[in-house]
Amino acid sequence: MNLNILPMVNLIVLGAIVSVILGIMGWLRASDSRLGKTFAIFSFGIALWILSYALEVFFTSYAIKVFWANMQFVGAAIAQISFLVIAMIFTTQDHLVKPITLFGLCLIPIGTIIIAFTNASHHLLRQFPGIIYVRHPISFVSLAFDYGPWYWVNAAYMLSTV
Repeated sequence: MNLNILPMVNLIVLGAIVSVILGIMGWLRASDSRLGKTFAIFSFGIALWILSYALEVFFTSYAIKVFWANMQFVGAAIAQISFLVIAMIFTTQDHLVKPITLFGLCLIPIGTIIIAFTNASHHLLRQFPGIIYVRHPISFVSLAFDYGPWYWVNAAYMLSTV
């Protein structure tokens, strides 16, 4: 198995470690608080997002890169919804945070995750996927693709909720 040994991967992993530490601190210090628990979930989502990106950069195999690129959508979905809930709690709109509301907010992110992992059959998220070999200034292997129509739906939804 070939690996991209890049100095930037260390910094990306460091960011994930910091997010995990913040999540643990948020969970332990404010475990009885709805805001503290939501912040911890947000931090763990960010950590998953960051770590998935680091692993995408680290590996050179197309299949492994695609898997970790798809996992980034899981972390992004967790972070996106929990950030919105944090904003609602912080602005005293937490009476709006109900299971049915959370279910509705999660529909597009869950759909995006399903579409990401099944993209090979329909190309709604990524079109013309492949890998490219970048040689300058540092040699590494990267995913290359065009964004499909569902990517723009997800991007608009993410930006509207944040």
